[in-house]
Amino acid sequence: DLEWGRGTGKTTVLAAFARRIARDLPRGVYQWEVPTYQKFLTEIIPSFIHGLEMQGLYKDLHYFIGRRPPPRWRWPEPYKPPVRYDNFITFWTGFGINLLSQDNPGAGRGLNTDGRLASEATMLDKKKLDEESGPAIRGSNVKALGERRFFNFRLMESSTPLVQTGEWFIKQQELAQESPLVHRFIRANCV
Repeated sequence: DLEWGRGTGKTTVLAAFARRIARDLPRGVYQWEVPTYQKFLTEIIPSFIHGLEMQGLYKDLHYFIGRRPPPRWRWPEPYKPPVRYDNFITFWTGFGINLLSQDNPGAGRGLNTDGRLASEATMLDKKKLDEESGPAIRGSNVKALGERRFFNFRLMESSTPLVQTGEWFIKQQELAQESPLVHRFIRANCV
């Protein structure tokens, strides 16, 4: 988990991880959860696109947002592809990311994903993370991907919580102290 101040590059780090995950989990599927879909469109996705460009990956060449790649490109499909790609990012390896927002009740229910990204985590409802979208992290194809490095990987990022409902995120640091080989918590500030 990353508790980083504003302007420290949280979304850029997510883009770097997305590139690595796309290579490690060909045809795998992740979920990326945020408080509202509007936040995805106006704040997070533009920074993510920029972060991927910094990694040498370009929209509509290495990945597509909200639509399938051209059929003539013959990209592999994820093991669990969506019927509609409206809220989905698909990469050249067949890896894909479901875009979930907590302002859509039941988001994530019924999915089978291989891991999770979460942005603005302190604004997310922890109970919804655990009970609605969390159970979806059960694997899209455990036989093919279960031994890969980024299978069952979770990365949450946020700035410091400003309200008490986000305190759960800070408590993730205790998990990291109790199980440092399993959990990480990194705090940084932009100066």
